[in-house]
Amino acid sequence: MKKLILGAGVLLSLLGCVSETTVAGKSVSQTVDYDGAAKARMQLGIQYLQQGNTEQAKFNLEKALSYNTRDPEIHRALAYYYEVVNEPRLAEKSYRQALSLGRNDADTMNNYGTFLCREQKYKAAEEQFLRAVSISSYVRVGDTYENAGLCAKKSGDLDKALTYFNNALSHSPRRAVSLIEIASIYVTQEKFEDARTVLLQYQKVAKDSPQSLWTWIRLESAQNRETAVRSFGRRLVNKFPQSIESQRYLNNEY
Repeated sequence: MKKLILGAGVLLSLLGCVSETTVAGKSVSQTVDYDGAAKARMQLGIQYLQQGNTEQAKFNLEKALSYNTRDPEIHRALAYYYEVVNEPRLAEKSYRQALSLGRNDADTMNNYGTFLCREQKYKAAEEQFLRAVSISSYVRVGDTYENAGLCAKKSGDLDKALTYFNNALSHSPRRAVSLIEIASIYVTQEKFEDARTVLLQYQKVAKDSPQSLWTWIRLESAQNRETAVRSFGRRLVNKFPQSIESQRYLNNEY
C-alpha cells in the first residue's frame, strides 16, 4: 500500500479515504474503506490462526494493522497471535497498546488478565479481571469472574477462588466449569456435604465429564464409599478412556 506523507497513521484510520486511479486516460476518484479492509484482514488472520497457519495469520494481522493502527481490536488479535507462537513479551506489548487505545475495552482486559495468569502474574491478572467486570456495559461478566476464579485457584488462594466462582454463578447459574471447580475445592477443604450438593446441581445442567466424575471419585473415596468409587470409576474409564483422570483412577491416585 502506498504511504502518504502527511499524518499517514491518522489518514489510514479514516473510513472514507479517497485515492485516484486512471481509467482510459481519465483520473477517477475511488473511496477506499480502510477500516473495513482492516477488519476483514483481522478476521482472516484469526481464521488462519485457528487453523494453525501462523505465517498467514501474521501476514493478515500485520496487513490489518497497516490499514488501521488505532483499532484496539486488531492489537488484541495480534496479542493473541503472539501468545500462540509463545512470544510473551510481544503479546504483553500488544495488550498494553490495545488498552492504551481502548481504555474501557473489557474484552481486552479479560484476555490480558488470562494471559497474565498464564505468566503467573496473579495480582496483575486479578486487577485486569476486576477492571473488566467494573465496566457497566460489559456483558461477559460471568466469563471473567470464572477466569478470575481459575486464576485464584492456580495461585493457591482457594477461598478467593470460591468467591469468584460464586460470583460467576450469580451471573449465570448454569456455568458447569464453576460448579465443578467449587465442588473440587469443597472436597479439598473436606466440606463433603457441600461438595455433594454442588455436584448434584452440576448433574442438572451438564453431562458427565472427566472432571465431574473424578470429583465424584475423590468425594466418595474421602468418605470411604468404595462401592460408589468403583461405580464412578467404571463410568469414567468407559466414557473417557484416554483422559488423564482415567489414568489417575486406574493408578489409584485418588
